[in-house]
Amino acid sequence: MTTVATLLKLQKVTKHYVAAAGRGAGSPCCESDLAIAAGESLAIPWAERSGKSTLLNLLGTLDQPTSGASGSTGVDLSTLREEDSRAVRNRQMGFIFQSHHLLPQCSVLENVLVPTLAGRGPEDPHRRGERARKFFSASGWNPPAPSAGPALGRERQRVAVVRALINQPKPPPRRRTHRRAPTAPAPSRWANCWPD
Repeated sequence: MTTVATLLKLQKVTKHYVAAAGRGAGSPCCESDLAIAAGESLAIPWAERSGKSTLLNLLGTLDQPTSGASGSTGVDLSTLREEDSRAVRNRQMGFIFQSHHLLPQCSVLENVLVPTLAGRGPEDPHRRGERARKFFSASGWNPPAPSAGPALGRERQRVAVVRALINQPKPPPRRRTHRRAPTAPAPSRWANCWPD
């Protein structure tokens, strides 16, 4: 039997937000535990305001837990300095946002290459462009000309996917497992964490 390494892990993670003017404080994550194996896909179909975005922000080091630990391949991500968190995000993770967050003033290629500008050291710009074109070809889309304008419609989704892959995050093993996160227990368990 082959053991697959845990890629991302949350242990008793809690996240509390301070109340804004006129709004109650919230705790979207209450003592959450989660382990994601390398090569595994995970869907989180929880109800609205159940903490999905908070959970993803914690896993992606975009936010720090109030308590508990978040880890990746043996490193406690919740204790990293901000510059080290940025390096982990840039070199080991690729993000595809629901809204895509493309820069409207930039071309398709420029949008894809934005992650390559942060802390990667010297790399030939021609190599980065070639890598982007290979990813576009692999997605079944003809690589856009460097002078092409901003992406439209469904192109935006492909640009977001290629942008997530452009820094070549460390690939997981080939074994693929698919599962769904629990749909009812998490939101009901966390219901007491939200203000009325």
